[in-house]
Amino acid sequence: MMSPLLSALEIDPSHLIASLLVCFYAWKRFNTPNTVRSQTSQFQYYGSGVTYVASCEGVLLLMTWVLKENPGLLEVFHTGSEGQVDEKVTGLDAPVVAALMLTTLLPTFPVLRDLDAKMLAFFHRMGAIPFNALRWSQRLGCDCFTVTDSGLERAKQYVRGAPDLQDDLALQMVNEPGVDRMRYAFTEVAVLYVTYRDLDIQPRFGNAFPDVASEFESRMANFFAHCLGYFATTAQLSSSSMQPAPDAAENIRKVILAGAADVRLMLARVLLSSCINDVAVAQKFRKMGFAIPASKRIQLPYNLLCLDLLGVVSLFSITTWLSAGAMPVEKAFAIGLLVAVNHVTAAALALLPKQVWNFADICQAKERPILAYFLSALAAFTVGLAVSYCFYGLRVHYLVSSGPILPFPAQCKWLLLSTMLAFALAFECDNYRSEAAPPWLRWVEGAGLAMLMAATGAFVVHWLRADQLQLHPHDMPPKLWLPIGLSAAIGALFGSTIPHWYRACVSQIVKPPGPDLPPTHSAIQGPGQTTGKPTEVPAVQFAESDGG
Repeated sequence: MMSPLLSALEIDPSHLIASLLVCFYAWKRFNTPNTVRSQTSQFQYYGSGVTYVASCEGVLLLMTWVLKENPGLLEVFHTGSEGQVDEKVTGLDAPVVAALMLTTLLPTFPVLRDLDAKMLAFFHRMGAIPFNALRWSQRLGCDCFTVTDSGLERAKQYVRGAPDLQDDLALQMVNEPGVDRMRYAFTEVAVLYVTYRDLDIQPRFGNAFPDVASEFESRMANFFAHCLGYFATTAQLSSSSMQPAPDAAENIRKVILAGAADVRLMLARVLLSSCINDVAVAQKFRKMGFAIPASKRIQLPYNLLCLDLLGVVSLFSITTWLSAGAMPVEKAFAIGLLVAVNHVTAAALALLPKQVWNFADICQAKERPILAYFLSALAAFTVGLAVSYCFYGLRVHYLVSSGPILPFPAQCKWLLLSTMLAFALAFECDNYRSEAAPPWLRWVEGAGLAMLMAATGAFVVHWLRADQLQLHPHDMPPKLWLPIGLSAAIGALFGSTIPHWYRACVSQIVKPPGPDLPPTHSAIQGPGQTTGKPTEVPAVQFAESDGG
């Protein structure tokens, strides 16, 4: 018996159960092993994870449709099966069978298994898993850490109070690299380790990832033991006016380098697991004493998007007025507001990937990031689909309708407009990098997007002709110039405002490279390790302050 809520929302229980099942297993696969959570920031982790789950839901819908149309195709996916598919299996609801194929039975379907493996690897890369933690570890190794007096004193206090460490180690700590390079390198690692132990989130991280924390503590115990033995040996040899063997100095140098890499990686993982984005991570590292330059960031143009939203509502109202009252005012305003929200959301999602993923920012790439344009379009379609469904349910069940309403699948065809708008805006924003754009470019872009949206509107109208005739069999077909003209006006509005604004902000942030900074020298360098300019920070990000 279908519940009243599911009946009101026109949701099939089998589809709901299948969707929840696929969602649960997809999230579990994305989060396996659970250490992937500590290898990137919260936004990138949850953003890429949710996108992967949504993609699995899309595969579920596709498989459901395939099994409904031809259940015999189950043999194609199950390459190891022989003969006909069991009638009991094909007799089940298609959503449930598709959900089982994508969850517990996934290893037995090689085609789907390989497809899911490639999807999972792609979305892990999109979330910078595990590259973000490694990138931060390498960035912190660019000679940008300064041992302060307070940090040195705190490290000495920790060594003296630790039961498994000897007080002699505290005597080896120095805060001047010119005194003793080896001891200063040891001091850097010790200060960073104590900084890690003093973090408020460190106990929570150790509880969430006990294997990672215990392995790190074992490595650091080995580091302190080697350093203690080396410093004790050099002290005895120094009292006899002797020098340590070259092999001993080389071995301890490797131990210190490995300890520095371990503690930097651990600090990166702990902060990434607790921070929303890389800007918050950089801010915390600066408080620790790392000389990480602040990155200027671009905010979403909320004022401009609000003006564009009002512009779309105004255009829809004018179009309704020109159609001689073919649609009631309240209905026209509601639909116009829905169209405006979907298009403004599409404009925002056209800019979002450029701020979140480096591969989507043309300033960081040598060619157009076409994949990012498709991601913007996919995100615009997904959000528009959810908003449209909520609006559809509100119209059907709570608002007084003035006439028949198109079925929801038919109404979804209008989402092609906002989806195309997101793709085109993301493309137009990358027409120029940091060069000065010609003054006529914004008008050309507005005209080009107007023609593209007009053609898309004409295609959607033609696509909906059969649905309209079925809904209104005795009425005159709708006039083509209304949706085509409205789509063209919306395209001109967004095309002449959003890309122009984006390039203006980028030109203010991206500056020509200045003179090279004087090289800095680390206390101890590994083979092939060089010093010099600090790591370049991406110029275009998502917020203007480091707290974003």
